[in-house]
Amino acid sequence: MGHMFTEVWESPISSQYMLEVHKFGDVALGRFWGRMCDYTRLHASWMKPVEANDNGPGYFRVMLDAVSADDAAKSREPLEYRTVGHMREMWPGREQNKMSDWLASTHDPSQLMVLRLGSRGGRVHLEGVETREVVGLILLRGQSLEGLTYWHRVGFCHWIDGDEYNDWQDAREFLAAKDDSPGWVQETGVFG
Repeated sequence: MGHMFTEVWESPISSQYMLEVHKFGDVALGRFWGRMCDYTRLHASWMKPVEANDNGPGYFRVMLDAVSADDAAKSREPLEYRTVGHMREMWPGREQNKMSDWLASTHDPSQLMVLRLGSRGGRVHLEGVETREVVGLILLRGQSLEGLTYWHRVGFCHWIDGDEYNDWQDAREFLAAKDDSPGWVQETGVFG
């Protein structure tokens, strides 16, 4: 998933969350602790250079989980990009931008969040530019179980935190996804 113009792949991965897995009979649940942000805000930040470049490729990627035919029949979620037989992963560009926009507009902004999983890079320089890749898990808020929020996994996303966002300081600080970055809050919950 690394940035095509850097050697981010060779950088060590820095995990930025904690996960425990508990098994209850045949069901496995993961309990996590980590920083989360609002997907809608993330999407809006990603789109700033995209919109400035006439909807060209962005420095982000969204990969949605497939939904089984049975789950698709039971779900109330609009499944334009998640039904069986449709592509869930698209290369950066207009279709990726459209899918990311669809996801941002499909769910209540307070319900669709991204758990920061980690990053790599930060020491890679290309023509004096430092680049970092951040990876997140897209989760949809569900019901509360014994004081913990249950989250449904929707997919993954990753983005480049680099000089592409120099013209938008607020977006750059947010996309850095560091512990002190605005908009990233500490959360705990379960998913499975």
